[in-house]
Amino acid sequence: WDDPGFFPIGVWWSGVSSASEVNFDKSLGLNFYTEINPDTDYNLIQDNGMYWVGQPGLRNLKDDSPNWVGSFLGDEVDGRFDPPSAGFTELQRAEDAAPPAITGRFRYANFTSSVLSYDRKPTDAEKYVNDYTDAVSIDAYFHSVPQCSWDQNWARYIVDVPKSTCRTAHTYGQMIDALRIRDQADGHLQMLWNFIEPYAPETADGYHAVSPEQVKGATMASIIHEARGIIYFNQVFSGPCATGNFFRAAQNDPHGCAGPNTQAVKEVNTQIKTLAPVINTQSYRWTFGPQLDTMLKIKDGYAYIFAMTDGTQGKRTLQLPTGLTTTAEVLNENRRITTTN
Repeated sequence: WDDPGFFPIGVWWSGVSSASEVNFDKSLGLNFYTEINPDTDYNLIQDNGMYWVGQPGLRNLKDDSPNWVGSFLGDEVDGRFDPPSAGFTELQRAEDAAPPAITGRFRYANFTSSVLSYDRKPTDAEKYVNDYTDAVSIDAYFHSVPQCSWDQNWARYIVDVPKSTCRTAHTYGQMIDALRIRDQADGHLQMLWNFIEPYAPETADGYHAVSPEQVKGATMASIIHEARGIIYFNQVFSGPCATGNFFRAAQNDPHGCAGPNTQAVKEVNTQIKTLAPVINTQSYRWTFGPQLDTMLKIKDGYAYIFAMTDGTQGKRTLQLPTGLTTTAEVLNENRRITTTN
């Protein structure tokens, strides 16, 4: 996990019962599991080159198992416990119950977006995010949730989430910005990860379907805003593609409803894996222009510009730093563009 060519891409509550299933998950670009059927044989994970970020209890899992790289302390503790002191007690209990950390093993927890909102006291939100972990993530599924269509100002986040761009990839990146505000409050920076929903159906109660393009957009927007890990929420609770394991449904029926979005996951994960040595370098601060989400990297004599819109439509012009006036290759699109002074 300290290899500069490695980028963490995990799956939530998967299920594996054979080497072929693990290898299918690997073929999608996944490299770790977190939360899984507790009866899972850990050897299937380790022997097939995957990693475990989770709790003890899997069959054949030992305290010193080398591919057990992180301990999971809890999911949405901020939303499940009230008052906050009860949530703090639960996280402390989980931390105390975790096996003694071997060299490099980290502590991880996932929270709801409430820790990024004005609806929670900043001191409580900062304690949740900072006091127990080395890695934290947020789950907020803007492409699918009905709230983006509500007339009222539904979200009071510490970053501005206007209704006009709520249901866009940009907002996934904004959640990383907000999580960083909370994370840096104690002066110590952690690994920040983001949850992505690989699929959601259209429902009568206002949930929106998630397209393959939206899956890729949300994932890449998270990385442009400096997420350093991605986790895919692997469960679908309603609709014709309801399943407890979306990726396994695609493996069992490649031409079924899970196929297109799973292919999108594979495509964007392949891009991330290829660019991991670049993504893992320090970013440069540069403003390319208005209404843009960008990230600038320099690696082996090349400049890499990651760019998306801020959720608004229209043409964009990128203002490059001095010295980058040359021909630019557009990766994965088989084309080049010429820059001008």
